[in-house]
Amino acid sequence: MKILRLTRHKVTEAQINELHRIYGDIEIIQISENVPTAARIQELIAEHSADVLEAVLPLTLIADYFKPGGITVPLIRAVMDRHVATGEDRTTFTFSHYERILKVEVHTERL
Repeated sequence: MKILRLTRHKVTEAQINELHRIYGDIEIIQISENVPTAARIQELIAEHSADVLEAVLPLTLIADYFKPGGITVPLIRAVMDRHVATGEDRTTFTFSHYERILKVEVHTERL
């Protein structure tokens, strides 16, 4: 199972273990590119023959990925627990679990 990670964040041991639990034998492909369009995401998926996409993307780009004819592989994201150190201006994040994004709808109105 090839997992394309479209994120600047390095994968943690806990994430690798969870991906193994979910998908079995895996190959992780890490891409740190800032993608401008859902079409570019599709190019990267095809280029690397990915079976799953793990991505940190803006909501509008995720919504474009789910437009008809867009989605080609499941999209997952890592859910992180946020920890703020008491008395410090420091925030840390700990991996919690993965979730699959099934649908995104963005409704806007001009102000």
